[in-house]
Amino acid sequence: MLVAIGLYLAAAFVVLYLEERLLHHAHGIGPSEWVAEHVYIPLLRIATLLVFIFAAHPDLFGVAEAPGVSELLRADGHRFDAILNTTLLVTLVLPFVPGINRFAGVIFALQGIVAVCVLFSWTAPALGVEDPRYWMGWSVLATSMAFAVAGELIARYLRDRAMSRERRGLITDAAQMLLELPAVLVYSYALGAQL
Repeated sequence: MLVAIGLYLAAAFVVLYLEERLLHHAHGIGPSEWVAEHVYIPLLRIATLLVFIFAAHPDLFGVAEAPGVSELLRADGHRFDAILNTTLLVTLVLPFVPGINRFAGVIFALQGIVAVCVLFSWTAPALGVEDPRYWMGWSVLATSMAFAVAGELIARYLRDRAMSRERRGLITDAAQMLLELPAVLVYSYALGAQL
């Protein structure tokens, strides 16, 4: 799990740098700026999240042995597309839910939960679970969302304490990306209890 977190942090720093450059180049160009903010940046963040999820598998579900991610992806030629598109759909739809935009970390955590559920839908049958459940109940979801909101609030606190005004967004995004992982892990371990 530590290797997965380390890979995630490295990928997050690369993505945050690329985001900064992308937004700088698209600034003031209406359609390009919108596409950068609503398509390219979410795709980069999803890729970062998938790096963590794939590297953490099967520890992500609290099991020691399971088929590898490459084996699960090879079982059907469209699985990578499925996990990427499903997670992107969450990214595009959730901002329409009233009030959720105030907590971007909740959107990121829900992306992770959806991606983990998709990976679980492949892992569970490979381990003999015929009819896996993906809804873990309100208490697990509430716990995950509590971690997501707490991560968001900590990221905002760090942003407000940042010395450099021009780096405040970067500090907030980096802290937010790191602090949303516990929300995803709570849900993934709950899913793994079925294995």
